[in-house]
Parts: sequence; C-alpha cells; structure tokens
Amino acid sequence: MTDSEIRKKVKQFRKEFNLDNLSCESLSEAIEKQGYTVVEFNNFSNNENVQALVEALKLTQNIIYSKGFTYANSNYRIVFVNESLSEEEKLIVLSHEQGHIYFGHLACAAVIGKDVKEEYEANEFAHYLLNPGGSAKAVKALKKHKKAVAGTLVSLAVILCTLFAVGFVHAKNVYYGEYYVTSSGTKYHTKDCSFVSGKKNIHRLTQAEYESGEYEPCQVCID
Repeated sequence: MTDSEIRKKVKQFRKEFNLDNLSCESLSEAIEKQGYTVVEFNNFSNNENVQALVEALKLTQNIIYSKGFTYANSNYRIVFVNESLSEEEKLIVLSHEQGHIYFGHLACAAVIGKDVKEEYEANEFAHYLLNPGGSAKAVKALKKHKKAVAGTLVSLAVILCTLFAVGFVHAKNVYYGEYYVTSSGTKYHTKDCSFVSGKKNIHRLTQAEYESGEYEPCQVCID
C-alpha cells in the first residue's frame, strides 16, 4: 500500500468515526465501535481479571516486554495497552494498533507484529492519524477561529505557509520510523531497546535500508 493510499484511508477513518479531536478516549471509543475491547495491562503485575485473560489466551510472554498489541480470534478482539505509558504514548500505541485493525491485518494472525510490511503500514497509519496534513489542520483552525480568521487574512497566509513548510520537511525525511540499527546487526530496534541503548555503533534506520530487506524487526522491543 502506498503512502497516498494510506493517507486516504486515514482521512476516511477520521470521517467515518468523526475524529476531529483525537485523544485516547475518542480513539478507544472508535476501536470499540469496531468490535474490539481496549484492555490496560502491566508487564509484571495485573489485577485478577486481566491476569486470568492473559493466561487464558496464553499471552504471558507477549506482555513481559510489550507496550501494546492486538489479539483477535473467533471469540476475542482485544487491544492491549501498557498502563504505565503516558497518555501521549498510549495514543501512539492505540493509533498503531488501529492501523492494524483498519487494514485487516488480524485476518492472518491472532497477534500482530512479525510482518514487516504490515508494521510499516500500521506505522504510517499512526503517523498520518497523529499528524494530519496541512489542509486538515487549516480546516480545523478555520472551524475553531472562524471570526478571527475572517478579519486576519495575513495571519491565515502565515499559517498556511508554516503548514507547507512542515509538510516539506516531512517529505525530505529519509528515515523509516523511529528505529535504530547497529553496524553489525540484522534487526532494527526502538531507541530504548536493550540491544542498542547506550551503544555507539548505532544509527537511525533509513527508508532505503528498510526497503532493502536487510533488516528485520526486533522480537523483543517491536510487537
């Protein structure tokens, strides 16, 4: 799926669930409308109900290192989110998992996270959901400040130029997500993964390196 197609899907998703103001609460409601339950967990200690659910679904290993993941079978549809995350981090996790759900990745596996192409699509969905394009931001600003904008066309021009500049900077970005690799490794990791944290021979994964197929996602830090 191309970036253009993903952007269209995000726009369609926002419109379908009326997500002008994105938050953990509004996104959780959208996820639940699609038949999923959002469950918060802890890596080491959970309440009785959550622990029973994790053990019944044999997900004990999944929650040890995970920040969040989605599980789906004929009986359960659950988005698990680590309760220790900040609200901003939870929103990122929910956006990523929503990408998996919206693109129908759960039709192939009960737990998502091993397919590089699907991870890329979910990452891009989350990116465009959390960072709407210039036109979407402008429309939102117009709705919120209709009277002020009507009398300040110069300010509007400045806003539009700024939005264009932000879009241009993003277009120039040649990196693939917030992932890092070592000079001798074959897997990419999140920045705080124990395999790369504190090491000097690491660099950020580029789009070209990702597309080369040389690197695979780390099974410890990437779900």
